[in-house]
Amino acid sequence: MTRPARREAHTLRARSGVAADLAARVGKAARMAGCLVACLAVAGLGAGCSGDCCDVDSFPIPLSSAPLGTGPAGLPGGLLANAQSPTINNGSPFWMSIDTASPLTVSNGSADGSPQTVSLSFDILGAVAGNPVRARFSDIDVLPVPLGTIGDAATQPAMVFGGDLLRGFSVELRFSLPSMTLWPNQRADDSFLEDVGYAVIHFTPFGGGELDATGPADVLGLRGPVDVAPSRIVFRACGAPDLFDPATSPRQACCQRGDEVADSSGTPLSLLLATGAGPLVLTRSAWTRMLPGLSPVPSETPGMLYLAAAKPALAVSWTTLPEAAHMALVNQEATASADPGPCVELARARRIEWVAYRQSKYASEAICVQPCDTDPNEPDKAQSSAAYIEIGGEAANPIPVAIIADTDPFIEGLRADIRPEGPELDGIIGAGVLGKTRVEVDYRSSSMRAIFSCDGETNRQICWTGARCPRLPDQSTQHACFGLPLAGLPPLCADDMCGGN
Repeated sequence: MTRPARREAHTLRARSGVAADLAARVGKAARMAGCLVACLAVAGLGAGCSGDCCDVDSFPIPLSSAPLGTGPAGLPGGLLANAQSPTINNGSPFWMSIDTASPLTVSNGSADGSPQTVSLSFDILGAVAGNPVRARFSDIDVLPVPLGTIGDAATQPAMVFGGDLLRGFSVELRFSLPSMTLWPNQRADDSFLEDVGYAVIHFTPFGGGELDATGPADVLGLRGPVDVAPSRIVFRACGAPDLFDPATSPRQACCQRGDEVADSSGTPLSLLLATGAGPLVLTRSAWTRMLPGLSPVPSETPGMLYLAAAKPALAVSWTTLPEAAHMALVNQEATASADPGPCVELARARRIEWVAYRQSKYASEAICVQPCDTDPNEPDKAQSSAAYIEIGGEAANPIPVAIIADTDPFIEGLRADIRPEGPELDGIIGAGVLGKTRVEVDYRSSSMRAIFSCDGETNRQICWTGARCPRLPDQSTQHACFGLPLAGLPPLCADDMCGGN
């Protein structure tokens, strides 16, 4: 994907409620300073925000990275914003954790008595005191709870900006030079985003429900329980798959239905997106499943993981992934009834890219997809490939891992909140793991989605976005997938390594 195309996609915004023509929007879209975003009512605590409660200028808000913890030195932790409120810290700036895993916006408060929401107003500033106000939130219902420190024992956030407010926006997050941009929406459809190379990963928000806390008063002055809307994002992941490059990796024979399962590599995982954390946090059982695919086997060091949602801090074992071990987040392309899992869909996307690479660069070879990658209902047609983003570490910047006991109350509480609608949680993926990426978490579309790209990284072994590649219906059409030039199907397929044509 070219830089103009990437930039075009990121500035594709409609600044009014009028549905303009796509091409016109691409040509004219620009950031609008001083955009007033009305806080959208959501089911849950955020419903306490009404009218023009939120002024957001839709410019990037500079963020900071908290320390990682007692683990590998020098690696970034969770995301922190510089905030200010007349009723917190005597009106002086304070740290606010930006955490997609927190269902609520909360403030640091006492645990005495029955918890009740309070109304707070606050501004989000730049990363340094004195920077312009980037977002202003007025009369927001916030729940005071005891907060832990972040990254180390000294970094104490006074608030956590959580899912109840994030749900009102399409939230763009950059991790290499941390920033957050709050957009009112993302109007580009999946097809456009796929065409310019973004990995669009759809998600269903989990969690939510009624809390044992008292919410804001209604018009009669009566206070009832706090209802929380689901906002937790769980990704399908594949841990430590085999390395792959379409130009150099050998062709994989996958000759019949079922071979796609045996021919996949890596460990299927379910990971909660937690931008308030830094490392990849895995349960001991998930880490044990991954170990056979890791070489060399990493050593472990006992230590502590500091999270705002965990007080006291969590006892963990610290390690890092080997340089050759990657993490991939994979969209679900198959139907729920036929879902083979993220590692199988990742392997299929790679095989399809291997074929697309040769169809584009070596058309005379007449390469077609393997039999196991064809549509079971139409065997003469390929399946569409799943979108994914793959992240690898470097010797100087490895992927940090904190291993936590399966019985730890923190992870058990997260699992209980995801079940029964969601999968069994294997851990969380924090901001420090995503350092070479950028993502727009689009809560506002009817089908919520995370739109991933690599932030300036061109080495696919460090970061690679594989956009969904839709199959071609016949030899008369072409497509451009995986950053390759336009190409189509050969008139007749060559030997498919399985004895057929």
